[in-house]
Amino acid sequence: MSSPDSDTYDGSLGESRDRQLFVANEQTTIAQAIDAVSSIITLAAARFADGDVIITDSEEMRVLSGGGTNVLNVQRAIYSTQPAAHSQGSVVYAACNYSDLTVQPVDTTGTDESSWCKLALTQSGLDTAVSGKALVLGDRTCRSTISFWRRITVPADTSAQKKTDIKLRLTGTMSLA
Repeated sequence: MSSPDSDTYDGSLGESRDRQLFVANEQTTIAQAIDAVSSIITLAAARFADGDVIITDSEEMRVLSGGGTNVLNVQRAIYSTQPAAHSQGSVVYAACNYSDLTVQPVDTTGTDESSWCKLALTQSGLDTAVSGKALVLGDRTCRSTISFWRRITVPADTSAQKKTDIKLRLTGTMSLA
């Protein structure tokens, strides 16, 4: 997750807070339109490494060089896709699909407060979710964004918590799109 979830809690009175979280495949947009033969692509943001496979529209490309920057040298039309022109603003995704995605609250520092965390696909689902248990997100394609909810409840009369060290661990299997 590129924008980590972070909250501050005061445990002296007990406190509960819900937050909607999102998981999305690495993506950006094309900063300058390209024709069907150009092997240089300028992106709005640096998102990919050398060797990565990327998708824009229906064309798959391999990053040959420039990884870590927003100007990439790519091999066009791999995996039987067809080269095409792509307009400025076209979305570029990492060409990865995911299966068996699961998110799990974990706490590996000090006392274990992972039981303070509930996870659910909807906010109303938090009311019946089991504290500290994993949430199965299932299978997702490279173009999908996953939304889920987390609730942290700091029990009353807990020593003051100015932060928690609960992490959300996302696991699954990655394959090329």
